[in-house]
Amino acid sequence: MDATALTGALSESFLSLSGDVLILLGIFVISLVFTTLKGKSKLVAILLSLYLTGFILLFFPFWELLLSKIPLEAPQLKALVFLLGIFISFLAVAQIILARYPENFLEKFFQMVLLSFFTTALFFFFAYRIIPLPELYPLSPQLEMILGSPLWFFWSLVLPLVSIYFTDRDEFV
Repeated sequence: MDATALTGALSESFLSLSGDVLILLGIFVISLVFTTLKGKSKLVAILLSLYLTGFILLFFPFWELLLSKIPLEAPQLKALVFLLGIFISFLAVAQIILARYPENFLEKFFQMVLLSFFTTALFFFFAYRIIPLPELYPLSPQLEMILGSPLWFFWSLVLPLVSIYFTDRDEFV
């Protein structure tokens, strides 16, 4: 492979990766702004809503029936149902979650970033498996390898729960 082809392949890979990184950062910033404005209990409610919706839709037996009745392409319909499920479960879960950030700014900031990071990760892992995400947006091979890995999926399910436990043991209801 000559230098021009290598440079072209690297720049194409970088541009693809940077698009993925921009989307990931965008979702992360949205969740960080959301938790800053609405508080910790709302972000924890979204995180728990992702679990609830994700597990229900991963095993949802009526996709074929929905796809035959609603005139949308499968990825768009699945994305709509996924987002609607998160919203509905959020409305229910948000009523029972009471969590506050600590007074210490540094500890508060750390918790906000940690919970926003795990919310972003869990959102993308479930979106990859439910929608499937690559049919809506072409992902870089590196990100697709991470999102498709059962080991990374396992850790994306466990670590957010651990972070909720350790960031709010005394105030989590």
